Amino acid sequence: MEHKLNISAIELYSRKAIKPFLDKSFTGTSITGSQILKFCQIEQLNFFIIQQLFSKWHEETTKLKSPYFDFENDDVKHALSVFMGVVSQHIKISKEDFTPLLLQAVFNTIFYVNAPVLFLEQKHLQHDKTQNEDELKSAFKYLKAYPKFNDFYKSSESKWIGKTGKSIVDDFKSKFSTYYNEQEVVDKVMGDFNTFLPVLPSDFYYSEATKTIDYSIRPDENKPVSINELIGKEQKSTTLNLHTKNKIVDLRSAMSINQRFMFVKDLFKGDSSAFEGAMSLADNSTSYENAVNALIDNYSNRFGWIIDSDEVNELFDLIGRKFLTEGPEKSVS
Repeated sequence: MEHKLNISAIELYSRKAIKPFLDKSFTGTSITGSQILKFCQIEQLNFFIIQQLFSKWHEETTKLKSPYFDFENDDVKHALSVFMGVVSQHIKISKEDFTPLLLQAVFNTIFYVNAPVLFLEQKHLQHDKTQNEDELKSAFKYLKAYPKFNDFYKSSESKWIGKTGKSIVDDFKSKFSTYYNEQEVVDKVMGDFNTFLPVLPSDFYYSEATKTIDYSIRPDENKPVSINELIGKEQKSTTLNLHTKNKIVDLRSAMSINQRFMFVKDLFKGDSSAFEGAMSLADNSTSYENAVNALIDNYSNRFGWIIDSDEVNELFDLIGRKFLTEGPEKSVS
């Protein structure tokens, strides 16, 4: 059922979930490493934030190259390792800088919990790329939701070194057949997400793959749901469905006059040419995630966007409607 996953819906829900997550779990003006580990009750989400931090930290340290100094010297390597260890104990991130990390962590968590093998295949185990030991450890170190996956990795790591991503994915599919995830894990994690932003069982799947669990029922209230109750629940508009009921083709054509005026005035400080450039950039993007990231990278700092403001959310809702898909053929980059 992994191929039934609706990536566009996950991307849009992740954007909508940012504000309630920050409102409920981000206190003060910054957050530390130890606070991130306990940021919310969804352990996997917390670990995905940490994973991004250390990935970015690794990227920064690999940039330390110079034609004048020997960074391959053993003493230099040791000193750099000590330095990294000290700095890693003093993480401090502002709310603005934390927001994009949280956005990606929400997306990754929903993706991984609902489709763990597909997640590994698209995020870590590239089809024709051979895997070295460090890459394999990096891929599995922060995966906590499914202990059986980590156990299988530990028992197979030595034989996977030097194998292609496709070969490793095939081993997973052979080991777990079509039962890649565990329903109790999905129910628990999605139930936790429901406390931040309402989510229906069908929200992340195409219609033919709709599940029959109502995540708004918490574990201590779990009881059978009748077909009529489930249908009634499906007919109500969730926060996600409210903004995804109609697909659009062109962003500017889909905007009302008032929306256009608001976006130009509040998000682009009256700069109509910047607004036009941003809409063209979003319209020409290949996915919701790429469009949002492009706008954040090019315009949020320039115009001082408050990333979880109503105006930004309304713009990203429109972008989400543009990238709605009719079937499971869409994939995440």
